[in-house]
Amino acid sequence: MKKLLFVILVFTTLSSIQAVNANLTDEEREWLAKHQTIRIAPDPEFPPIEWFDENGIYQGIAAEFMDLISRELGIEFESVRCNNWDEVLQKARDREVDMLPAAAQTPQRAEYMDFSPPHLIFPGVIITRNNFPGIKTTEQLHGKKVVIVSGYVWQDFLSIHHPDIDIIPVKTLLDGLRDVSTGVQDVMIATLPIALYYIEQEGILNLRVSGETGYFTKLSILTRKDWPILGTITQKTLSNIPANKKNKIIKKWITLKRKSIFSNKQFWIILISILIFSLIGFIIIFLFNRILKHQVVKQTALLNSSEEKYRSIFEATGTATLIVDEDTNIIHANKECERVTGNIASELVGKSWTEFVYKEDLLTMLKRSKARIKEPGSVPKKYEVRLINAKGEIRNAILSIEIMNDSKRSIVSMIDITERKQAEKEIMEKSKQLTKQFEKSEKQRIANTIILQDLNKTTRELKDEIIEHNKADKALKERMNELEIFNNVTVDRELKINELRKEINELLMKLGREEKYKIVT
Repeated sequence: MKKLLFVILVFTTLSSIQAVNANLTDEEREWLAKHQTIRIAPDPEFPPIEWFDENGIYQGIAAEFMDLISRELGIEFESVRCNNWDEVLQKARDREVDMLPAAAQTPQRAEYMDFSPPHLIFPGVIITRNNFPGIKTTEQLHGKKVVIVSGYVWQDFLSIHHPDIDIIPVKTLLDGLRDVSTGVQDVMIATLPIALYYIEQEGILNLRVSGETGYFTKLSILTRKDWPILGTITQKTLSNIPANKKNKIIKKWITLKRKSIFSNKQFWIILISILIFSLIGFIIIFLFNRILKHQVVKQTALLNSSEEKYRSIFEATGTATLIVDEDTNIIHANKECERVTGNIASELVGKSWTEFVYKEDLLTMLKRSKARIKEPGSVPKKYEVRLINAKGEIRNAILSIEIMNDSKRSIVSMIDITERKQAEKEIMEKSKQLTKQFEKSEKQRIANTIILQDLNKTTRELKDEIIEHNKADKALKERMNELEIFNNVTVDRELKINELRKEINELLMKLGREEKYKIVT
């Protein structure tokens, strides 16, 4: 840790060696005369570099640098307070602010901002939980859930050089530290002094710096790109600040040695407060004990009188009830237990109630109830189990466990549901039978439907044939009528011809001649 902080100071000192003449040109002085107020947008949560305190006052290393520059140039810096770093960058892109007091140089930001030489240089470190496997380099971050504040330079570094690392952006550094501390995420990449500040301030004791990223955040003063003259003025002024002044500011906010807890004013305030409250507590406890002794005597008498009442209620309940100790041994059993277990109540005392639970059900039940037995006053948990009575018969029961106030005893209740389960089984079997009958009836209905459809089709075909037959029959009858009429006409004609032939034959005979026609009758 000391090595990392030493590196910080070395980089910071080197950044101030190349001082330039801060004397401004006439053009620069004229420009400043027209721009007496410059809008700056600090990172709202970047202590000890910069942040806004609970009163909204701009604080930190960068704030003191801005104060030096303000006095040197005779101008005023107007602090624009943003909600987070993403909003700071957006306002810089939109020209709603003119300067960022402490920001890293990235290719993306170079599109809309100019950079001064770095005036603060800090390493990026890997932060993990104390019990998390050590991660010393960025190569070991693969496969881990890595938290980075959204918009911070570490996100750009890893995205470019290690695109396969799973980065989870968060709004603030404190959010990320809490996620790692609680095990929601694995590691966090952050700027060393900022991470140490939050860890100490928030008292997050289970975090540690496990390694270095190999990257450094070089913080510069960023000025809007369309005002290049402002960048030149800033660089001259910043370079003109003596190195000892810069180091004095940094040492004020970042100390290499941890202060003794006894030199901490807050420690003594807390210690004195604890002593005062302890004294008051001792007096209260002393008075409470005197009152308690009196109440114990009174309550003992009431307890003795209520013991018999409790036992009568315990025996009168219609549920098989056991009182067991923390080792599951039976202390007391009521009469109803005899019917469920098949044992005399007095014989149950000293036995483990788990002996009566079917083994397969016991394993499942104990896994769920073990934690609850340690919770005094917990709500009873119900389990459906199979019990084995003295005759070896299996009974179905609803079993519940309720922890008593002393947390060393429990009440185990057993409701026999064997008959109900049998009834449910019969209902299920009946339901299955009805379902099968229904399915059979449904199949028969479908078959009957098919047969009816065939019959309807056949009926329609027969009707069509009958209609055609009737038509043919009618035509036949009409033809027979015609033939009969024709026959009648023909017969009458033949009769008349025969009559005529007879007359001719008779006349020929009278004339002495032979008959000409042969008469057919």
